[in-house]
Amino acid sequence: MQARDEIKVWYLYHSSYAVQAGGCLLIFDYWNDREEGDGRDFRNGVFDPVLWLNNAIQQTETGIIPPVVVFSSHKHGDHFNPDILQWQETIPSIRYVLSQDIPKHHFSGIDKQVITEAGNPESAKADARIIRMRPNETYSWPGLNLVVHTFRSTDAGVAFWVEVGGRVIYHAGDLNLWHWEAESKPWNNNMKTRFTQEMEKVAEWSTLTGKQPDVALLPLDPRLGNHWLDGYVHFMEKVGAKAAFPMHFGETSTVLDKAMEELRMKSTDFVSCLMIPKHRGDLFELE
Repeated sequence: MQARDEIKVWYLYHSSYAVQAGGCLLIFDYWNDREEGDGRDFRNGVFDPVLWLNNAIQQTETGIIPPVVVFSSHKHGDHFNPDILQWQETIPSIRYVLSQDIPKHHFSGIDKQVITEAGNPESAKADARIIRMRPNETYSWPGLNLVVHTFRSTDAGVAFWVEVGGRVIYHAGDLNLWHWEAESKPWNNNMKTRFTQEMEKVAEWSTLTGKQPDVALLPLDPRLGNHWLDGYVHFMEKVGAKAAFPMHFGETSTVLDKAMEELRMKSTDFVSCLMIPKHRGDLFELE
């Protein structure tokens, strides 16, 4: 059996990661475009389309540029930066998968022929490069070995299940068990119900496809206090992943050391699965 290509994962910032898998480059929830150090590349937490394209051209022997697919899970400013739409001016083959809640005014000046509503077959176009998706929709990209399925967030927009080249990448967006002490008990109980129901759907999809995520990108927000690991543990128990990466954890990664300690105290099996970035631009290479 031929060995599959390795997966590369770069931590960019907050809920933004870049994942190279199945011959594609996937960029999730990109919004912070200020580099961390000297140089505009993944090592410094940013994507520069000009630099990336030049490097891709130099490295390819076939003249074929690897597909780039950009995902935005919802409209909030810490998950979506409209500047990403300018990347298509440099990389004409770039593709976008955007939550339906992202306002249409961001697409002004873009040819409507390249925009498709995933849930409306009549809008499907062969040359579409911007796909807008609601929760519980599936889109299979013509000519690209990539399938996207969405789930409903417990906050805004969607979560993404992406199958590419035999690999599965799950990006939760803001789909999480948000237990806030400042909220009422009924509010938190309703949140737990909604989250549990959505995790049932994710588990069902995993069973239906016969696949488990190779990479799961999951919120780990310390502002939730004693409940900050609840969503992560529930996902890993219900769905599981070969490797999990934290999102939404704030400016410093030192809080993630605390997550590892608490996971060990809980005696769960999910400590070794959790990959901890220390700095923007950190690269992880997975088999």
